[in-house]
Amino acid sequence: MLQEKRWIAGYTLASGVARCRALNRHGVRCLINFLGEHCKDVESCDFGVSEYSRVIRAIKNNKLDAAISFKLSQLGLGFSAGLALRNAERIISLAEKSGVFCWLDGEKSELTGREQKVFLKLRAKHANVGIALIAGLRDAPRQLAKLGDTPVRLVKGAYEEQESVAFTTRREIDAAFGELMRLLFQRGGRFAVATHDPAFLKQAFELEKENKKAKVEYQFLFGVDDARFLKLARSHCIVFYVPYGLEFHHYVRRRLEEQRRFRQTSKQLVRHL
Repeated sequence: MLQEKRWIAGYTLASGVARCRALNRHGVRCLINFLGEHCKDVESCDFGVSEYSRVIRAIKNNKLDAAISFKLSQLGLGFSAGLALRNAERIISLAEKSGVFCWLDGEKSELTGREQKVFLKLRAKHANVGIALIAGLRDAPRQLAKLGDTPVRLVKGAYEEQESVAFTTRREIDAAFGELMRLLFQRGGRFAVATHDPAFLKQAFELEKENKKAKVEYQFLFGVDDARFLKLARSHCIVFYVPYGLEFHHYVRRRLEEQRRFRQTSKQLVRHL
């Protein structure tokens, strides 16, 4: 491993399991992800289903405190919503039998409409599935209204998008994220706040005190000031995103871009947390 070493657990499921086991010892839950996106043929999609089946069995056999996260584009959403639905059904059904929760990862804007349609069909049959909501997209409030009381994972968004469909300034994205976060706390139920932004974490901790019906977890990317966020597990439900696999290039590139854009924010952590 070279540059990717900071951001991923390793290339194999065994490396992901080892990282998860270590985090569990610190009282931190894990969200395991087999890296991959935008599969273009049935065989590649089948491989993704097979690998996630292995992940689920590993979670159960090793008694890990972990959920899984995958992209529907990894299962064929880009060329067949029906195929993606069937593949996701296979994964989620197995996970349900094993007591494992599943999160659908965020997609680029051209896929979010299809992703939500597939998700709502899955949610109608399974209670162990939630979906990412990208605050940076202009229609995120409408999407949240359609999702009702389903589990939502609130993220700012890591994809480059056109201004017509997404906010492009830090100020706009922050405003959208803050408003959606407040709505989720008011709604209550299960949801996740995925951010390293110290100002939003401070707000969220206060909102958590005020909204006792909210079952919130705080999700952090592996490789971003891990030691500091581990300490929060003493008083909050903390989850680390643990990706592994050989298809790390797109993921690592997005992390490096985020690091460049939000370097100053990271420096503020000491003062706020």
